[in-house]
Amino acid sequence: MRATFADFTTDPPRRGPRAARLENCRPAPDHLAIDAGGSVTFDFVPADILPPGEDGAPGELTLTVTAPVPPIGKSPDDAPIEVTVNGRAVVADSAASGDVVPGETVFTVPAALLVPHTNTLRLRHPAGAKDGLRLYRIALAPSRTTDDASRTTGGADRATSGADRTEGEVAAPEPVFTFRTERRAHTSAGWRPAPRLTVHLGRAERPLPEQLSWRGEDGAEAAVAFPPARTEFYGHHRAADGSLTEYRGVLEERAALPEGTYADIYAGTAPHRFRTEERRGDGDWHPSGELRLLIEDGGAPVERVTWHDRAGDSGSLALRNGGPDPREEVTGLVTGVRVSDEFTEAGEIARNLLDPTWHKWLGDGHTAWLEFSLSRPVAVLHYVLASANDCDDRDPTDWTLRGSHDGEHWVTLDSRAGERFRERHQPRGFTLSAGPATACHHYRLEITRNAGARHVQLSQVRFFASAPEPRGFFGYCQRENEGPTAYRGTATSTAPEQEPVPVPVPEPATGPAAALRTVEQWRGYLAEHSADFLHVPGDEEPEDVAAQRRAVGRLLHGGADDGRIAALEERLGTRLPPSYRAFLATSDGRLNLSPFMWEMRSAEAVDWFRGESDLWEMLRMDGEEGFEDQTAMMDRALLISEDGDAQYWLLDPGDVSEDGEWAAYIWASWYPGLGERYGSFAELVVEERGGFEDA
Repeated sequence: MRATFADFTTDPPRRGPRAARLENCRPAPDHLAIDAGGSVTFDFVPADILPPGEDGAPGELTLTVTAPVPPIGKSPDDAPIEVTVNGRAVVADSAASGDVVPGETVFTVPAALLVPHTNTLRLRHPAGAKDGLRLYRIALAPSRTTDDASRTTGGADRATSGADRTEGEVAAPEPVFTFRTERRAHTSAGWRPAPRLTVHLGRAERPLPEQLSWRGEDGAEAAVAFPPARTEFYGHHRAADGSLTEYRGVLEERAALPEGTYADIYAGTAPHRFRTEERRGDGDWHPSGELRLLIEDGGAPVERVTWHDRAGDSGSLALRNGGPDPREEVTGLVTGVRVSDEFTEAGEIARNLLDPTWHKWLGDGHTAWLEFSLSRPVAVLHYVLASANDCDDRDPTDWTLRGSHDGEHWVTLDSRAGERFRERHQPRGFTLSAGPATACHHYRLEITRNAGARHVQLSQVRFFASAPEPRGFFGYCQRENEGPTAYRGTATSTAPEQEPVPVPVPEPATGPAAALRTVEQWRGYLAEHSADFLHVPGDEEPEDVAAQRRAVGRLLHGGADDGRIAALEERLGTRLPPSYRAFLATSDGRLNLSPFMWEMRSAEAVDWFRGESDLWEMLRMDGEEGFEDQTAMMDRALLISEDGDAQYWLLDPGDVSEDGEWAAYIWASWYPGLGERYGSFAELVVEERGGFEDA
């Protein structure tokens, strides 16, 4: 049933289908204040009340008024209400109080008071009343059954469905509520600020929940209750470490969520959307509309939700969450890391945070900052921090992530407080909680508090361009006076469409290098290459290399099998670029790929350049003006060659083309830093061969 209603808990108020007339009233953000002698009046006709297709007199009506009710011991004449229909009294001396605890009062409007054409409903706060009256909602609907009447009381919480709307009537927008929150331990006298809570739970035409509880993936739990106006909440919170606190919040923003539109809601955060089904008495699953869910409390992703609404309906669901999409990881784009402090002599440096082998960074003090520069602007939506190997009192507990385009002007993207890591080497993911997606060149992690030690540490920091999304849920829903019903959902599109940020991406390889991506292609190429290099060794060529070439008669080693390549990739924590991976499968080590490079490393010997600490420290150009980018590249580079004639071959995992190739470089003693950039390992080999042939 549709209810003719006025809802003053939203800003602007929701009224429909006809406007209300106010006298001696003061609209407030979440209620209508009626002073003594003031009134609210609106007109209605039977067509406004009756379901589509019915006509005639609507019969007896049920009027539901949401306003503060008198508490125990309070005089009922503190805030009286007079209700009239067509000038005749429905009730002349009902009462509400000026207190802030709203309740619902249900009145019966006899059919004898109604007329077939326009009717006038008036609620008046009599002159001489001691207190002003706060009015939250008015709902009016036919009194067909007790069940219908009880459901009408929640009508102001529901958006009118398309089937129920009259022509020209617009569905009331579903709200997203954001609360400023505080927590207080039972041993403390003071409240401590906590992360904002943003809530939305929409189920077709069902009322908004008055009680809500949830559990995060890290084990943290909360349960809260809302007054009808939803201007505040109170409840309790249990953190992941088991600490229990009181939990309260005050409404900071109520944002409209237009049907099917998610781009402009609060903080750029879109609810998760699910196509739902219920299993009815016949045992089959039946469509049950769309569920929209958003609970962002500054903690881990929610894995379980339970609710109860004012119509007596309830439900509980367990979410099937997914981890971050590895294809969306952008950690490899980090070209440099600056840090407030690190233990260089112990090797516990900030660059270790980008290493998947669980090396760690250690800084002196309770606080620290780390600044990550990327090769191109990226909109990070999710990040992962991993605890280190020991000393849990060194773990960060409070921090802020900021982003910047120029490294000077910063905007806050996410803030966390009171976080805990329950295990060593535990990765924990965090989805950005503030602001729409913004592409930044620099990200700064400011750790403002740790768990109490004199040092702070982490083992990994990872960045992702998309946030994890739940794949679906299962659970139950239960309507008032009915048994529970199985309830399940499948995720639909959950993220708002955003204009993509133009990003320069290296072009895929072309020419001869593009044809070196399989074992067969490399085998043919290397066979030709070997013939070119069957020559008398030069004065600088090691005699053992020359002897091996003369004995073997060719330069091709046996290829590494799939198991050895997989072991290498697991050790490195990343998949190798296609042309180099195929090269290893063709020749696991190779003599004389150029006149100055005598041997490539085998799968067992390939390693990150910084793993060769003495060589890395000697060759990197740290602190040399104009070589900052090259130093950052050498810090993340993969060393694929043995020592040649004063040169080394490197691959850059931070410079990746659309087809997955890593840029390649040669360090040589006669270069001012690194040599020319090549788009791939294959391109480097082809160019070096061409240079030899030209010579």
